[in-house]
Amino acid sequence: MMIRLIGYFIAFVVFVTSVVWLNNNPGFVEFDWFGYHIKSSMGLFIAAIVILVVVCVLVWRLVRGIMGAPDAFGLFFSSRRRKKGYEALSKGIIAVGSGDVKTAQKFARLAAEKLDDEPLTLLLKAQTAQLEGDKDQTHKAFEKMIEQDATKMIGLRGLFMEAQRNEDGGAAKMIALDAVAHDGQSKWALNGLFDMQTAEGDWGGALNSLLMIGRLQGTNVAETKRKRAVLLTAEAMNIEASNAERALELALEARTHAPELVPATVLAAKLLLAKGSLRKAHKLLEKCWRLAPHPELGALFAAQKDAEKPNIWLKRVQTFALKAGVGHADMAARGAVEAAVMVARVAIEQSDWSAARKALESIVVDDPSARVCTLMAKIEQGELGNRGLVAEWLARAQRAPGDPVWLADGHIAVTWAPISAVTGELDAYEWKVPDYNLAQVEADMAANILLEHHESELQALESQEKAQQQAHEQAIVAVKQEAEIEIAKIAEEKAEKPAKDEPSNEGNSGSGSGGVELVVAKKSADEPVKTVEVVAEKIEKIDFQPADASPQKSGDKKSNGLKKVSKSPYSSQPITEGDDKVALPHRPDDPGLPADDKDPGADGYYSN
Repeated sequence: MMIRLIGYFIAFVVFVTSVVWLNNNPGFVEFDWFGYHIKSSMGLFIAAIVILVVVCVLVWRLVRGIMGAPDAFGLFFSSRRRKKGYEALSKGIIAVGSGDVKTAQKFARLAAEKLDDEPLTLLLKAQTAQLEGDKDQTHKAFEKMIEQDATKMIGLRGLFMEAQRNEDGGAAKMIALDAVAHDGQSKWALNGLFDMQTAEGDWGGALNSLLMIGRLQGTNVAETKRKRAVLLTAEAMNIEASNAERALELALEARTHAPELVPATVLAAKLLLAKGSLRKAHKLLEKCWRLAPHPELGALFAAQKDAEKPNIWLKRVQTFALKAGVGHADMAARGAVEAAVMVARVAIEQSDWSAARKALESIVVDDPSARVCTLMAKIEQGELGNRGLVAEWLARAQRAPGDPVWLADGHIAVTWAPISAVTGELDAYEWKVPDYNLAQVEADMAANILLEHHESELQALESQEKAQQQAHEQAIVAVKQEAEIEIAKIAEEKAEKPAKDEPSNEGNSGSGSGGVELVVAKKSADEPVKTVEVVAEKIEKIDFQPADASPQKSGDKKSNGLKKVSKSPYSSQPITEGDDKVALPHRPDDPGLPADDKDPGADGYYSN
C-alpha cells in the first residue's frame, strides 16, 4: 500500500512539473491534414493526444472483452465448480477426522465430481474406504495415487501401512524399498525398512539404512551411535564362530560408538583372551567396568591366570572391584553390589571364608538380593557347616528381592540379544531388576491354568446335560408322533367299519340292530383310550440320566406309571401313593400314635 501511494505521488509531481514547464514555454503546433490547416497550442495538442490514446485503449479493451466473453463465462463457471469441489474436499477430510462415515462418503463423491484432476480427491477416497473397512477400495485408491508423481509417496505409505496391518512383511519391505528409491530422504520409508531389517536379522542392510537415517535433518546423533553399536555387536556375534578376526574388528568398532555397551566389550574381551592378548582384554574390561558394572565383566576379569597364586589372584580381583562405577554416581550402588559379589565368589572358590564374609558384610545389612543370600548360605556351609543357618539363608533367598536380568517387554533372556523376542525392537534388552516377583507370577499362571481347566470341565458337563435333555425331548416328541399316527389309523378304521357293516345291519330288525351298534361304538371309543395309556407307558419308560448321575439299576418289579414309591427320612417303610394304603412315618420326637378311633393294621397301615 505504501509503495502504491509513493507511485501516485511521483506521477502527480511529474504531471505538475510538465504543466508548469509547458506554461513557461508556450508554443504552437501548425500542420495541414486532408486539406485542413490546423493551428493549436502545444498544451492543447498534447492533451488531445493523451485523450486519443485513452480512447484507443478503451476501445481495444471493449473489443477484447467481447471476443473473449465465451472464455470468460467458462472460466467463471469452472472457478465456481472448483470452489465447490474444494469446499467438499475440506468438509470430507473433516468428516473422516471425526469418524462420520456417511458424511465422508457424501463429500468424497461430490469432490470427485467437481475436481477431476485433483490428487487430494484420491486421498479422501482412500481415507473414506479405510473408515468403512473396505480394504479393496482402499488398495485401489492408493494404487491410483501411485500413478501420479504428486501423490506417489502418499500412495506408497498407504500401501505400506495396509501391508503392515495385514502382517504381510514381504510386501511391506518391497514397498519401503520402492519409496526409498523414489525419495531417499523419506523418514517413514527409511525407519520402516530399518525396523523390518532388524526384525529379520539383516544386520548389514540395517547398517546401510541407519547410515541414511543419520543423514536426515533432526536425527538424534547419540541414539544413532547407540543403534550402530548394537548392530555391529549383533553382526560380530553372528560371525564369531566363522570369522573371529572380523568379529573382533566389529566388536571394537562397536565400543567406539558405545563404550558402555556390555555385550560388545564382553565379546571383544573373549576374542582377545582367545588370541592371548590378556593385557588388552583386561583394559577393555576395566573401562567398561567403570561405566557399567556387570557380572559378565567381573567373571571374565576374575578368571585365574596360569600359575597365578591364590593370594595374588584375590588381590588382583579386589583391586579391580574397587573401580566399579568410579566417576559415575548413578552406578555407585550397582557397582558396590557387583564388586562385593565378584570378590566373594573368588574367595569362596579359594575357601577363604573370612574374606568372602568381609566382602559381603556391607551389602548384607540392607535388604540383600537372592544372589547374595545364596552366597551367604555357601559361606555358612563351608566355614561352620551350620545347617540351620544354611537353611535360614536359603529361605531368605526365596523371599529376597530379585537380581538384575536381561529384560525386554516382560521377557527375561539368559543372554543378551540385539532385538526383543516379543516385539522385534532393536536394543530393547536392559540389565535391570524385574518389577514383579517371578515366583508369584508362576503361581498365578498355575492358578489360572487350573481355573481354565475347571471351567472347561463345567462347560463340557453342561453341554452333555443339554445333549441328553434334547435327546429326551426328541424321544418324547417321537412317541407322541407315533401315538398321533396310531390314533389317526384307528379313526380311519372306525370310519371304514360302519361302511362295511351297513349291508348286514340292514337285514337286522328291532332291538337287535340297536344292540350291535352300541357294542361297536363302545369298542371303538375304548381303543383311543388304550392307545393313550400305551403312549403314557412309553414316556414313563424313557430313562433320562443327568450328566453327573450314575446309571440306575432296574429291579424285577416294574412300575405301571400310576404309582410313586418313596422313603421317609424317619422310617424304613415305604410310602405308597395311588394305592389303598399309605405308610405313616414315625418321627423320633413323636410320643406315640395320635388319638384316633381307627386301629392300625398289622403292618402299621391305616385303611382308607
